[in-house]
Amino acid sequence: MNASSESEIIALEKRMWEAFVKQDAACFRALVADDALMVIGGVRSTGAEEAQMLPLIKFPSCELSEFRVIALGEDVVLVHYTATFMDSPFAPPDFSGRYYVSSIWQKRQTGWQLVFNQDVRPASEGPLETAPEKAAL
Repeated sequence: MNASSESEIIALEKRMWEAFVKQDAACFRALVADDALMVIGGVRSTGAEEAQMLPLIKFPSCELSEFRVIALGEDVVLVHYTATFMDSPFAPPDFSGRYYVSSIWQKRQTGWQLVFNQDVRPASEGPLETAPEKAAL
């Protein structure tokens, strides 16, 4: 995957987050497939369900960093990164902090759409690293 394609996917991921934070359901629907599998905060839903709930969710802004983009096929891309949330009066208790996020984007007839998204808290607060002893698994 070339740098231009990586930049495009990262920009799409950032736009998806911006739509989420701004509660922009129209933009979110344009980026996220209705049939997308979303696992957010341990809750599983579809892209369509998330879009319906979006106007009801006040989501704190976050900093996105440490992007890694991997082509899984000609029209399928995995993007993995860190999302860091600050304390917010409207966020659930213990919500702030770092999360690792993985998304899969698929090129469809309408263009790139997010088809999978999952977040998880890291086991430690250190930088994103690959443990050599686990790399062979």
